[in-house]
Amino acid sequence: MKLAGARLCPTRATRLNAENIKTVLDADSMMCVHGGVGLGKSLAAERSPRETMTSVVQTRQELYLCLFEHIWNPERLGLPAALPTDPGGADEPPAQTPAAATARRRPAAGRRRTDVARMVAAQILTPGTRIVLTYRLTDHWATIDEDGGIILTATGGTPYGRVDEAGAVARGTKTCQGMNEWHIEDETGARISLRTLRDRAVASGAL
Repeated sequence: MKLAGARLCPTRATRLNAENIKTVLDADSMMCVHGGVGLGKSLAAERSPRETMTSVVQTRQELYLCLFEHIWNPERLGLPAALPTDPGGADEPPAQTPAAATARRRPAAGRRRTDVARMVAAQILTPGTRIVLTYRLTDHWATIDEDGGIILTATGGTPYGRVDEAGAVARGTKTCQGMNEWHIEDETGARISLRTLRDRAVASGAL
């Protein structure tokens, strides 16, 4: 109504709607708010906590990137990892040292386009950092590699490209909000989620 000095007061409906939205997001599910005209359905949805909607956008972006990496993975499609050079070129490339050749073959951390890879590239996280996810009172440990991949301690092997994938495998569930559920341990033993670590780095300008 745009009345001067007017304020919205939370009601049982708006609180219940916010709780339901959070529950649905945690389960990666969908919901429908329904009811008669004039009961405040639109208002309740619009006034849900801002951080909830931020989580929606971030989760959607992470899922899109995960899908992109899965579909267009060159190895999965049987394509060469790099474009072949022109054999008819007049100039030959300079000879490389073994160290330079190794560095060229190694994929850059930023190539994964994940928050973890960005934090490794910015030296906010270091290769070998151990992270932990607790699910149903059980701790699941993993290690971050030099490219931002996640290697589960229990299984080892090929690193997972995204914390969501690694978390889902560790928990035995279809989905996982990895940035929220994976944590590092600081020198005091306190656990800090990867999302909190990333947000602090963004706020400080380190990322």
